[in-house]
Amino acid sequence: MQRKVHLRPSKEANANGKLWLLEKCVYGLADASLKWYEKVKKTLNECGGIESKVDPAVFYWYNSNGLAGVLAVHVDDFLWAGTNLFETEIISKNKREIQYFKRVNKLLRKVRNDPVSLHFKELGEHVELLLYTDASFGNLPDGGSQGGFVIMLLGENGKINSVTWQSKKIRRVVRSTLASEALALADGIDCATSLATLYNELVFNKCTTEGGITVRCVIDNKDLFEAVHSKKNVSEKRLRLEISCIKEMIQKGELTVHWIETKEQIANVLTKHGASAQNLFYCFETGLVNTVFIALN
Repeated sequence: MQRKVHLRPSKEANANGKLWLLEKCVYGLADASLKWYEKVKKTLNECGGIESKVDPAVFYWYNSNGLAGVLAVHVDDFLWAGTNLFETEIISKNKREIQYFKRVNKLLRKVRNDPVSLHFKELGEHVELLLYTDASFGNLPDGGSQGGFVIMLLGENGKINSVTWQSKKIRRVVRSTLASEALALADGIDCATSLATLYNELVFNKCTTEGGITVRCVIDNKDLFEAVHSKKNVSEKRLRLEISCIKEMIQKGELTVHWIETKEQIANVLTKHGASAQNLFYCFETGLVNTVFIALN
């Protein structure tokens, strides 16, 4: 601890009238997450982990043959992939060095009772990031709108590997379906381009989106599709900046935007009550996507 923090002992300590001086950071303090990250980073660096220049929560391990392993950290959650030797020499050691929180929450119990499998396929040499985005206008109790996206790696013959997905309230109050769809697309692109940069660093050793993996965006709103492919400005001035940024990325070749029918929009389930998750589960469980991309322009 670099500052003095006192706390009242719990009742179980039978220490009435006394205060405790903390010797190290504990859960609940404002700097607890930072101290935890510093401990994790120190542990991983000591066993050869190299911090990503793009995302400080990602670490790489290399040997004479190239990349041996990668580990991503989010608070107390760890996701890793690598060789058998990497598992033996690095992961096993870290499990002893870093003590994990062990409480199983309600969501995990639900998942165990109603499991959904993720099937990962060999994608081939050429891959793209496939981004599905969707939104619902004014569907929340407070009048807000819900946005969601799913990001996958797309390979040959419609083969996919799921990467991430998200559903959350759109960051500001909007006045139209077009606005909610545009902001959902912008949020999805923000996440996808960050992943593209991380992928390019991992595979091509360059921290840029140019000349690397491209992003294919999929939406089911025709007005938004026409807006990002048109030279005319939309009537809502607050939307112009968001759409202009998307147009610029399209012109640079960093992403493409495609329209699909609503029945094929797998992100629907992330924004609409009662929407079927069948299409999304199909992608997860088979490692395939059967979307027909329609070029309206």
